[in-house]
Amino acid sequence: MQSRARCGLMLFRRPERRASLLGVVMALALVSATAEDGFDDVLARIHITQTLHLKYKETRHLELITAPWQATGDLYISRQQMVIAQKTPNSATTIITATRLQHYNEARRIDRSINLEQPFAVPGMEPLMQLLFQSLNSDALQQTHSITMKNKARRWSLELKPRHRTQIEIDRIQLSGLDSEWPDRLVFFYEDGDRTNWEMLLISRGATADDELHRQLNR
Repeated sequence: MQSRARCGLMLFRRPERRASLLGVVMALALVSATAEDGFDDVLARIHITQTLHLKYKETRHLELITAPWQATGDLYISRQQMVIAQKTPNSATTIITATRLQHYNEARRIDRSINLEQPFAVPGMEPLMQLLFQSLNSDALQQTHSITMKNKARRWSLELKPRHRTQIEIDRIQLSGLDSEWPDRLVFFYEDGDRTNWEMLLISRGATADDELHRQLNR
């Protein structure tokens, strides 16, 4: 304690050190402020400009079921489509384009599709698909959603809450990730208390992810 007190007294007794210390503190504060992700930074990063390949784990927490339901697989997102290649608990493939959603499950002999009324407007996923496939700015998004943006512990978090009731009755959507990185967590909260968590790990991007997507579609 005495050594700390002496150190503090020395700093206050020497104006040049005090000014130098203040300069360091101000510089560090400036670095921290510029390093934080802003809302428009996150929007620009989420918007798809090249193909991404991610591993995912989906967990559904349902009010009427005690144990959560889980699935794992690969997620591919390009400028033209999203492909969800589920591996467990069974094999299934969902392909979303601007005009159509197709779902295949060979084990259960399921093969169904729906036409989308607007580009990538999958019921219940509209806000997310808008972020991925449309060039949005904060003003456009705030017309349809209330937005909360946070930075904490080197992570950014974005919450979107629809201003009007949706067809699937989504209460809010949360996206989060490490600073300056693509999101690694996505959570859908529903008005009935259910929620779905997606944990994502980026595997590849660009030409490598294009090749991996091509191989997936041609299996």
